[in-house]
Amino acid sequence: MATVTALANAIAGLSFSDLDDDLIESARKRVFDTLGATAVGLHTEEGQQLRRLFVRMTAGIDATGNIIENIRLYVGATRATEIDDIDIRSCTTVGSVIVPVALAIAAARSDVPDRTVLLSIICGYEAMIRLGRAIDGAEILYRGVWPTYVTAPFAAAAAAAKLLELDARTTAQALLMALSRSTSLPSGTRGLAHRQYALGCAAAEGYVACQAAASGFTLDDSILKTFGRVIGVPFDGPLLDDDPGNDWKIAEPDVKYFATARQALAGIEAFLQLVSTDNTADDIEQVIVWIPSQYQDMIDRPNWPISRLESLLSQQYQLALAAVKPEQLYDTCRQPISDDRETMLSLMSRISIVSDPGLTRSFPEQWGSRVTVKWRSGTESSADIMEPFGSGKRDLEWLSLVRKLERIIPEVRHGEGVPDLQKLYRECRAMGQIAGGRTAAGLLSKINLMSDIN
Repeated sequence: MATVTALANAIAGLSFSDLDDDLIESARKRVFDTLGATAVGLHTEEGQQLRRLFVRMTAGIDATGNIIENIRLYVGATRATEIDDIDIRSCTTVGSVIVPVALAIAAARSDVPDRTVLLSIICGYEAMIRLGRAIDGAEILYRGVWPTYVTAPFAAAAAAAKLLELDARTTAQALLMALSRSTSLPSGTRGLAHRQYALGCAAAEGYVACQAAASGFTLDDSILKTFGRVIGVPFDGPLLDDDPGNDWKIAEPDVKYFATARQALAGIEAFLQLVSTDNTADDIEQVIVWIPSQYQDMIDRPNWPISRLESLLSQQYQLALAAVKPEQLYDTCRQPISDDRETMLSLMSRISIVSDPGLTRSFPEQWGSRVTVKWRSGTESSADIMEPFGSGKRDLEWLSLVRKLERIIPEVRHGEGVPDLQKLYRECRAMGQIAGGRTAAGLLSKINLMSDIN
């Protein structure tokens, strides 16, 4: 029988003194990395649409204290970037939901210390990853179900419950009510901006579920018996409650160092190892990219992309970009380029995407790739990438995150905003080191300034 009792107990009972330094440091890094994505996301076309909605919804009221609208704005803008972190086994982009939810709530409540914010982020990561794996997120994505959207209310409720200091019983009720608000995004929803708006709404549902539980609303656990059937996914309910609190999962998600679908990342990294400034696209006779069969249809896109999202999905376009205009990989707001189009199209036509039985068997624990470049000189080069740079199985260094944000945040890329980034870095790294410190409002303010939001 599936329950949420043990998870609720772990969330309610977690204290800062229970955690080792590495775990707390992981939470700080997730805050910094995600806020960088938020800053970029507010510059995107989708972020601009979300801003306009925010202005309309907060007209005449104190926008800084409007938790629901702030959640909707910051979650949606962060997820629009494709540079947020991802747990590959659950296929959930955890930071894009949890960090904005935690900071939006804490910023509106002046009594929430940073240590509680970090605890809430750890709890939110745990809840989303557990539920995402319980519904086999890495497989159901390719059947039209968006795991991040399905898990967002539940995960946001876990983070919010810790921030609101709900007891274990009330936390369990909040989690159950959040599950009752989960749904599968309609398959006809193709607009990227609407998807991000919908995700922000789903995250806000988790916060509302906590407030409902705190107000005395209750729900029995029969939702756990029907959840999978209602959503239309397999559901291994016991995974939610399987010994939580002994192996917190916040360090496990992967980081992406430029905007791309994670499914295409290993192939891009392998290709970058094989090409250099001494090569040109004309030197390449053929490129073969071997990948798991599960997502071949998703990233095998040989035609010229018609949108930013398609450019982030297409393996062919991104390899051509890496060969012809590699710095464009770091422009998250990019639109498909117009200059050098013929050169890139020519190279794209010489790139083949092939499913590999071994890589297919390794999925979803690994989303790896093998790339072979056949040169016109008659030679060929190959590279295998099983764990790309940023993999949760590799150490996540502060310096690497700083360099990532220096390359992707628009102001910093153009030589401006460096002091703001350094201030953000220092505050995130110091978060929770002083008991009673409260920086959530200041962190969001810095992101707003970096994104020209008054």
